[in-house]
Amino acid sequence: MSTKIAATGCVVLFALFSILTFSATADDSMMLIADFGHTIQTDRGGFYRAWGGKPDQVTDDIVELGEPQHLAWRVELAEQARAEGMGAIIPLFDERSSAADDLLEITSGADICVRILGSLGQRQAKVEIVAGTNPEAAGTTIGTIDAGKLDPRKWSELRFAVPNDFTGAERAGFVRIFVEGSGTAWVALESLAISSEATEPSTSKSTESKTLRKALWFWETDIVLPDRRRTYLLLELCRTQGITDLYCQIHYDYEDGEIEMRFADEHRAFNASAESLGITIHALDGAPSYVFRENHQRMLDLVDTLAKFNEDGSPNERFQAVHLDNEPYVLPGWHDDDERRIIIRDYIELNQKLRRKTKEVGVELGVDIPFWWDELDADGNAKFTYDTETGKQPILEALFPLMDNVGIMSYRVRVTGLNGLVFTCLREFELGEKHEVDVFTSMELGTGDDVDKGTTMGIYPWSYFHRQISTLKTVLTHTPGCAGYAIHYAEPFAEAVHAK
Repeated sequence: MSTKIAATGCVVLFALFSILTFSATADDSMMLIADFGHTIQTDRGGFYRAWGGKPDQVTDDIVELGEPQHLAWRVELAEQARAEGMGAIIPLFDERSSAADDLLEITSGADICVRILGSLGQRQAKVEIVAGTNPEAAGTTIGTIDAGKLDPRKWSELRFAVPNDFTGAERAGFVRIFVEGSGTAWVALESLAISSEATEPSTSKSTESKTLRKALWFWETDIVLPDRRRTYLLLELCRTQGITDLYCQIHYDYEDGEIEMRFADEHRAFNASAESLGITIHALDGAPSYVFRENHQRMLDLVDTLAKFNEDGSPNERFQAVHLDNEPYVLPGWHDDDERRIIIRDYIELNQKLRRKTKEVGVELGVDIPFWWDELDADGNAKFTYDTETGKQPILEALFPLMDNVGIMSYRVRVTGLNGLVFTCLREFELGEKHEVDVFTSMELGTGDDVDKGTTMGIYPWSYFHRQISTLKTVLTHTPGCAGYAIHYAEPFAEAVHAK
């Protein structure tokens, strides 16, 4: 249903610091659109984001700043950022539905109010309102912000009236703030509100802050564990950076149904040291071919071998979990509908068998999955399904009840936005809550020929990663269904930490 915003006097709304709600002193004519702390969404379900360029030109993060200090969304333009078309975009509707009747119906003269600070240098900011659901559409300029209007420390409350040429028949889809000119510049937005005929309660729900788990993939066990110095450095990295879960690659020989672990003594010593630091060790393995029925026994034998390893050692030397990174979608048959059905069938059956086996031996079970397994087809149905006796079941609905934890390979170069790291995991967070599964969103830091440059933060300066990880922690502590986040992987993460 549309919401009509009429022309009235504007008294700027001060959003409270800890929850999205109306200030007791706010004018009844104000409707809160966004409090930019704690969340990556507006009150109307939109996912605000930096606009117009890659992170080497325009970056964004959520930080605490200003006098008085508030959590705010900061957008920064680099020296090389082009002169126009870059900045911030704030959707006034939920873009996941793209429903035209959910847009705001605005009449001329309505007020858009923003609480802002920043440093524009040689640039100025142009504030636009965009009708419809296309963020690329031409906008109506409702005001400009010159450099002299902003203070980098103290908040300013600015008001912009919607002009007469924005007719009542148009429904507003976005507010855009383009920072134009040359040189470096930044703005930070604390809140945005629009004048209305009557007070409308905030639709956002505040959530309690929580302690996040922090996981790390560690692949080079065959190189690190035999070397005392490298082992010490890895454990120090985990200790100083608060790592709670380590996905630790297991190396073994497999022949004629028999598994022999390599570096067993080194694993015992390492596991004991990690346990003293409160780190959960997950035995990591996986390959696409393992999902086929003829290879299932290998995975079951591995769990039995790990159980025997645990039984033969002290409690503090044990593996507490098994973590599989099988990635069946890289198999050639994945892109053929008939072959994909067989691959998914075998994949789910493997995890059903592993669920029974891990419960039997007393270890947790976890998997890594891509963020796009919740994709819908043209008819709005799940694209990737598992065939059951009663019909097709979405692959995630079949998988989640079998798991203790799931890592979402949500590799993106930004935390915020419609294509950002958090947005890609929302459905998985919901399933995590529903099935009591610990869900981890993930960041990629790797580089090289095998890494998609559009998914890794490792191609940007490490300072950018640290700002994004800070934003991620701020957002996730207030995101239901998320247990924490994982970083891929130990080697570039150590480089990022040492470069800080």
